[in-house]
Amino acid sequence: MIDSFEMTRIWLKQSYKLKIDPEKFKIILGIVNESHHWTLVVMYPLEKRTVFLNSLGESQKDLKSCLEATR
Repeated sequence: MIDSFEMTRIWLKQSYKLKIDPEKFKIILGIVNESHHWTLVVMYPLEKRTVFLNSLGESQKDLKSCLEATR
């Protein structure tokens, strides 16, 4: 699990201190807090797949941000 502060920094393209090797994990969870709204990013590094969950619905902008942040 990635700390929500670190995941939000990654999401907003700010500098972050996270240093992990994603290939060592089956699932990586990250919670993003943007404008006081929480979303969930679930990454499957071995499958090179990401799931983005937003209770208000996923917009194209959010999906593009998720793709950029998890690469």
